[in-house]
Amino acid sequence: MNFKTILACAALLIGIGTATAAVESDIVGYQTVEVTNGWTLLGVNFVGLEDASVNEIPVLSLISGEFSAGEQIQIPTANGYAIAEWNPAVNAWCTVSRGKVTTTPSTAKISAGAGFWLKSTATPENPKVVQFAGKVYDGDEISVTLGQKYTIFSPLLPNEVAVNSDLLTWTNLEHGDQVQIPTANGYEVAGWNSTLSKWCTISRNKVTTTPSTVAIKAGESIWVVSTNADASVAFPSPISE
Repeated sequence: MNFKTILACAALLIGIGTATAAVESDIVGYQTVEVTNGWTLLGVNFVGLEDASVNEIPVLSLISGEFSAGEQIQIPTANGYAIAEWNPAVNAWCTVSRGKVTTTPSTAKISAGAGFWLKSTATPENPKVVQFAGKVYDGDEISVTLGQKYTIFSPLLPNEVAVNSDLLTWTNLEHGDQVQIPTANGYEVAGWNSTLSKWCTISRNKVTTTPSTVAIKAGESIWVVSTNADASVAFPSPISE
């Protein structure tokens, strides 16, 4: 078997303590994230176990950990959010009806490279460990349409990647478009400098010429605020032969 092993260890923002990813092509990969606050914006860096498609990974097979009653996964949709809530009675993520959790296991799915909110009871003193399971993507380059909107984005790269990395190809952005990286105290924001074709720091609400050093951590998502309907970002497979 021809495979590479990728190992990444990163301290996550938005109150996440640590994240590690150990993955190999052709076998199951995993990623653990230590969550230390109530709302955490996470990302899916793998494709499905049963189906290597980059779309529609069931949350029941993707996300595991020691969860508590009332904790939720909230997945952005075109019409709001799809919500699954942890039900300790059946030890599974279940549907929610009229504001109450049911005993019906959720059929919610998350696309690889997408992000979602985890609402948890975690605190810095009592963190939660969340584990993702999947396969490392080893197909062709993927292009994600950002569109004229706010988009939650996480690349299929199970290690830290800077927003200005050569691994990410940003297309059809306008000067002043933004990436917003969640932190424990809010967001760190970088603006697109169309002259430099780079994400740069922002000072007094204006984009500077200083390239930003912010990065997307393993297991993390970011907000991308884009102006053009055809704005996109492309990235390669993390496995190279």
